[in-house]
Amino acid sequence: MGEDPRLRTPILLGVFAMLLLALAVYIQRGNPGAIVAVGLVGGIGGILLGASLVSGLNWTVHEWWHRDVERRRALAVTPMLELIQAVSRLTPDQIGLVGLQNYRAVMEMAGTDTGPVYMLRTFNGPVPLTFVHSTILKSTPLGLPAIRQYADGTPEREWARMFARWCVDEAHLAIDAEGPYAARWIERGGRWKAANMLGLQLFNQDFEKEDE
Repeated sequence: MGEDPRLRTPILLGVFAMLLLALAVYIQRGNPGAIVAVGLVGGIGGILLGASLVSGLNWTVHEWWHRDVERRRALAVTPMLELIQAVSRLTPDQIGLVGLQNYRAVMEMAGTDTGPVYMLRTFNGPVPLTFVHSTILKSTPLGLPAIRQYADGTPEREWARMFARWCVDEAHLAIDAEGPYAARWIERGGRWKAANMLGLQLFNQDFEKEDE
């Protein structure tokens, strides 16, 4: 991973760009016939100005993403976090008495005319594992796909709703949908963690995996 973008980069590029553009104007006023010099200095100034705008936009997006992650972490005060805090205060002997089975992905198998179907057990009902896998693949590193993409009354819409609730209430990897946004991962690596819990391999998992 590269270094985080810094604000001083677009500022410095912008200062140099303004100096070169001012120099180009000065040369043009002093010697209107120096077209090559004006074009060269002005061209370099324009390139630096464009680089300043791009790097400034990159820094702005990075800062927005960082603050959004912090906000989602603050909102995600879940029973799992409370449990972790409680476990941290226990002695080694007491830790052995703490059960964590409620925070595992539980699978079950249903018999159908075409053979067995594996399901993810959720508080609200079972969800076909094939649908769960396809939903994870349709999701992004930011969050889950919108439930509204499925028509009302269809099994897929109900499965999408139940899987979203599982990610929020049971896996503790996401926060509830808010406004126009679907349920979003609490932090970077949420999609990878969900896939890992459910036995799914992501093509870009090395990029999405949260740094330890």
